[in-house]
Amino acid sequence: MTLPQMSADQAGQWRGFLAEMRGKLNVFPLSDPYCLSPTGAANGRPSVQVRISRARVLNTKCWAASIQAQLKEGDYLQIGSTCTW
Repeated sequence: MTLPQMSADQAGQWRGFLAEMRGKLNVFPLSDPYCLSPTGAANGRPSVQVRISRARVLNTKCWAASIQAQLKEGDYLQIGSTCTW
């Protein structure tokens, strides 16, 4: 995320807001307004296969069968949410 150049007062408001997050205690939704839907097929009801690992791979299951390019490079994933609105 990149913020535009701003005054010291504006920057102070951002720092205060981010400090109130207190790490993982509080969250807020943030999305890319140019990527509101996947560019791949994204069919099915996928879920993450939970496995404790240090690998840089996210194993998933339950995608619609026999469909190529379910997700394409640049598509976003959301895993879990603590938001309740």
